[in-house]
Amino acid sequence: MTALQPLFDSAVADIEAAYARLGHRLGWRFLLSPRRNFTSGVRTMLLSFHPGGDVDPDDQPKASSESGSAYDIESWGGASPGGSPLQHQVRELLHAFGENTNGTLSAYLVPFRAPKKEDLASPKASLDFALRLWGRLLPELNPQVVIALGEDAYAGVIEVFGKPSREDRRPAGWGAQSISLAQFGAHLVVRIPHLSQFKLMSRPEGRAAIDGVARSVTAFRAGQDWWWEGAPAPAASGPSLPPLPASTLTRLEKAALDNGFDLLREPVAPWIPAGSSHAPLEVWLTVAADGRLVAALSRADVAAALADLGTPLQVPLPAGATAACEVPDVGALHRLLRRAFQLAQSLPNELLRDFERKTASMPRTTEAERLVIQRVGQNVFRAGLTAYWDGKCAITGLAVPELLRASHIKPWADCETDAERLDVFNGLLLAPHLDAAFDKGFITVADTGEVQVSDNLTSGSRALLGLDQPLRIQALSDGHRSYLKWHRSREFKL
Repeated sequence: MTALQPLFDSAVADIEAAYARLGHRLGWRFLLSPRRNFTSGVRTMLLSFHPGGDVDPDDQPKASSESGSAYDIESWGGASPGGSPLQHQVRELLHAFGENTNGTLSAYLVPFRAPKKEDLASPKASLDFALRLWGRLLPELNPQVVIALGEDAYAGVIEVFGKPSREDRRPAGWGAQSISLAQFGAHLVVRIPHLSQFKLMSRPEGRAAIDGVARSVTAFRAGQDWWWEGAPAPAASGPSLPPLPASTLTRLEKAALDNGFDLLREPVAPWIPAGSSHAPLEVWLTVAADGRLVAALSRADVAAALADLGTPLQVPLPAGATAACEVPDVGALHRLLRRAFQLAQSLPNELLRDFERKTASMPRTTEAERLVIQRVGQNVFRAGLTAYWDGKCAITGLAVPELLRASHIKPWADCETDAERLDVFNGLLLAPHLDAAFDKGFITVADTGEVQVSDNLTSGSRALLGLDQPLRIQALSDGHRSYLKWHRSREFKL
């Protein structure tokens, strides 16, 4: 992706000029995310119609939110930072789409503040300006998926992109409300009823509708034509799969049940589908013609993290799956499913969701109450790291969970949001001596996974700590690397 700083600066200058020219008085706002997300090749963009309210808040930045997403860090409607119903709903929505607030470009279509659309100064001229602005920005940003909150934001994007090649409307799980999907070549625009009024993520029917749309979005990203409701099931390349005998059905069902996938679905030949009441992941199991076992998964991030446990496989995928892999035997299938279950509980921001569920009704007025909240968060973080690292020290492989420490890469106190504090990539599960050395800056980790030791440790101390030999973390992801860069520059003793 390429940064678009000159385009961003030009857009801000145009907004400021139009604000004055059109007679606005209540302030303006452009991005609700950091401008680093304003890049070409945007993966996901979240667009609202205009900032509401009848006052211009002094504590809300206008051009961009450089301290983090406004959906995480700002206090709206008297709630704690990130604690308003709309902020909760947006985080849950993005999570359903496999995204998070920090990595999503969030913006307003019409950047001028007003209590309601009808209250905008020079409403027609303001909308015309916004459409011209985004007509210039969207081709450069080139977003793959745009999520529009509400009909007005959706209509604006449609106006900019033109006539869709496909448009699909589905029930939203809330009365007569609906969700729309519109394809414009390589772009997909999704209209969601505005979550300030229709809290879809708090209603089982609404969440189910969003989950279905999210599966279609995943299929669209993967180039699978079935994303469009009413289109035929995907005819993916690869060998066909044989029907399953009853004995094999039993073995596959047992493998699913034994590893957390307790919601067995009706078989759809040749697949055995299963979900989990404890993790947001669907799996489909079958057997290839050569006898190897095949697992398809609904989440691309989990499938990518399983590369060391299964071989990627090109086969016709069941509707809802994003990738498949094969393993040689039942033992390997159990290991793969167990790891998939663990990853689904922690990727990409499951820990934050768990924390918010557990603390939603807890008071946080006094210091003592806030400390209780913090302890809950730390317990959630430890459980998540234990699952992610499979109960083993990330460096030594020590597999005694009772002895291991959940070590923040960027310390709890230095994190700006709960999303950072509870990001599974902001942590390493370490043996106690390595946790202490990492916390005090005597060791750090390079992007390659190599453990680097500070020159402040003598050779004798290194030998006593087991740091006199090469050590390495094998399972680093890009999510870890962004935090480790912070640790090397701020904590490591050179």
